[in-house]
Amino acid sequence: MRLSKQLCFAFFACCVRHPFHYLQQLYLKGLFLYRSDPASSQKLEKGDVVKLHLGAHIDGFASVSAETLVVGASEKNPVTGRKADVIKAAWHAAEVAMRLVKVGNKNWAVTEAVNKVAAAWNCKAVEGMLSCQQSQNVIDGKKRIILNPSEQQKKDFEAATFAENEVWGIDILISSGEDGKVRPNLLSPCYEI
Repeated sequence: MRLSKQLCFAFFACCVRHPFHYLQQLYLKGLFLYRSDPASSQKLEKGDVVKLHLGAHIDGFASVSAETLVVGASEKNPVTGRKADVIKAAWHAAEVAMRLVKVGNKNWAVTEAVNKVAAAWNCKAVEGMLSCQQSQNVIDGKKRIILNPSEQQKKDFEAATFAENEVWGIDILISSGEDGKVRPNLLSPCYEI
């Protein structure tokens, strides 16, 4: 039996200079700058928050990894203040989410845990951010996890139970804003393709 092979790689780097809402600005789905965009010539400066994102699509299955860096940060010059809070909140929320996505648990358990972790750093998960079950050629399956849902989203969103052999793409976006809502005027200069 011969299988056709598909392979695709994606990479982007995004710089954000709005430290109090920066993680809410980084959408994790194929973002880039056009060369014609004036922001494409932006030089990194000390203290800039940079999101590096690398993904591969192999035979219809997606694999994505991302890292948040702060330019100039080191052991001698650590990240402090709200930048540090939101980065730590996002890291711990991701760790908790990964441990809760297991057979028999419910999607709402992940939602509640991520919201509690974010609150421990006086942050909020970005409202309505979805993580989806994945299968071959499908990255936005029917089973989903929602972060910081609005009252209407709570009513409309379906409960799901994690089952054996499921694959999930977990997206954790955290904001240091008071409500976790995306503010279009603060979005970084990246575009979705």
